[in-house]
Amino acid sequence: MEYGIFLYFYKEKIKYLSMDKLFLLDAYALIYRAYYALIKNPRINSKGFNTSAILGFVNTLEDVLKKEKPTHIGVAFDPSGPTFRHEAYEQYKAQREETPEVIRLSVPIIKDIIDNIINISENIIDNYLIHGKSFNFHS
Repeated sequence: MEYGIFLYFYKEKIKYLSMDKLFLLDAYALIYRAYYALIKNPRINSKGFNTSAILGFVNTLEDVLKKEKPTHIGVAFDPSGPTFRHEAYEQYKAQREETPEVIRLSVPIIKDIIDNIINISENIIDNYLIHGKSFNFHS
């Protein structure tokens, strides 16, 4: 039984901001919201796969990054299997329907996207800092 949550963190390395700004995102809340928001008009790719959950999640993440400009961001995913809540309350989530297959298939893709955003961002920032210092730019 797992008791933790999976967190993906992005940490902005540029230190010109006077205060740190942390955003924590509930991945499954955003994924479900996006999927059901587009349930009547799903986004289907050329291979016939419903990308509504992926599109909505990425759009929300992009909005947060662009508009709020966080210095740190965490994306939390529920652990697989029961948690302490199931032990404390036997009926926890008992009334919920099974997770739609489209969401189940979308989660690994969303995790890959998050990993790639983190890697690209860190490479861009590292490259800026390395070259910025060699050209005497203020970083």
